[in-house]
Amino acid sequence: MRHAFRSLELFDFARVDLRMDSDGSLYILEINSMASLGVTGTYVHAANTAGYTYESLVNRILDVAAMRYFGQAYVAAAEEQVPGTETRPSKLSTRVRSYLRAQAPTIEHSVRRMVEIRTPATEVERINALGEWLTGQFKHLGFAVRSIPRVGVGNLLYFHNHEEAECDVLLLGHLDTPIPIGGFVPFREVGSRIYGTGVAENKGGIAVALAALRALRYARTVRRIRCGVLLTTDDTRNGAAARAVVEELAAQARYVIGLKAGDPEGGVVTSRAGRGTYRLETVYPSKRRVTEAQVLAHLYRRVKSMEDLSDAEAGLRVAVRRLELDAPFGRTPEKAEAVVSVRFSRLDDGERIEREIRSLAAKRSTKGIRLSVTGQIRRPPLAINTARLAFFEEVASVARRLHIGVTSTHRWHSADICFVPDDIPAIDGMGPVGYGERTQEEHITRSSLVERSALLAMVMHRCAKGDA
Repeated sequence: MRHAFRSLELFDFARVDLRMDSDGSLYILEINSMASLGVTGTYVHAANTAGYTYESLVNRILDVAAMRYFGQAYVAAAEEQVPGTETRPSKLSTRVRSYLRAQAPTIEHSVRRMVEIRTPATEVERINALGEWLTGQFKHLGFAVRSIPRVGVGNLLYFHNHEEAECDVLLLGHLDTPIPIGGFVPFREVGSRIYGTGVAENKGGIAVALAALRALRYARTVRRIRCGVLLTTDDTRNGAAARAVVEELAAQARYVIGLKAGDPEGGVVTSRAGRGTYRLETVYPSKRRVTEAQVLAHLYRRVKSMEDLSDAEAGLRVAVRRLELDAPFGRTPEKAEAVVSVRFSRLDDGERIEREIRSLAAKRSTKGIRLSVTGQIRRPPLAINTARLAFFEEVASVARRLHIGVTSTHRWHSADICFVPDDIPAIDGMGPVGYGERTQEEHITRSSLVERSALLAMVMHRCAKGDA
């Protein structure tokens, strides 16, 4: 009797050895279910696609084995608080932190992957490409996705692990990246630092959110947290396309956490300035000839008067962002304009300054020159209040148990979190510790990726328990 032998490899993670006799009957000799862990294997390739490095894949296999062996009783015991240990990390936090330390290469790989997908606000296809990659990451965590199309800026993405109208915590980030003067900076690692355009705003923060959710999933607590993650696409363009969605989802959340980078001293953002932007254009009298010097003098006097409205103690800044003159030699200037930016800590101050800017612009010079004004308040301020201060104190309490230093800080840059209703506790700056946002020196500290992921995970856990 002649025998034919054949080994069939199924997807590189299972091999079946078969024997066929002369009558064509098949006999199973062996089923090898061991996944191929060679660096060129398709199993490792699939893991890389899911965001794992080779090292973190091996750690993940060991984590699953430990969970399977010890069972749910071990997990429940790990989540118990030990009386009298309020100043020390709980067993859950230790478990979360240990997991995250093992996953540090995966977190950094996620940052690299996102930075390499350059996403200026004008490149809709690139923004959507990053959104598609992140959709795969969140689906792997058991989150559903709601895509919200917006013309000209890309699809807003809302990920959620529940079907209820309300959620315990809403994480807020953005896919678009501001372009620094000098152009994009590629991803690179230098000692304890990670450089690249977008690492601080806001791709490092998204990586921290993914890591925190993975840690909570590993600890089997993520399903106890009604979590939503909203990623907008025009944060760098004043957020007009995202405003209504942010307002709606934030109003349904008990807490809102922004994923922008934290300050070097551990700063968590408890307030942000509102922003108004105004374009001033010169208007000339129809029957009078005006010179370049007269136009410039009038424009300068008016914008200088506007800048003088600044009041540092009141949290009010007025600054000229651009001044432009197009004046052919010997002729009346064809264009003379300025862009004025206003930052304010209180909405009523912003509204008052807007009225004064319009009043100053309307005043004519002796030659009849005046200014037309377009623009408005783009974002209200994220104002500090009792609820938000209490939320920060709870975050600080969690941080102390993790031996992570945090402080309260204010940011002059506005952001989409400014659209959160005033009665919702909200903080920002829960991403990694960052430096030089929107510059060629933008970077984050590597160690802060793990620390901030652990902090975010434990704060989310606390939000779900109702203690925050």
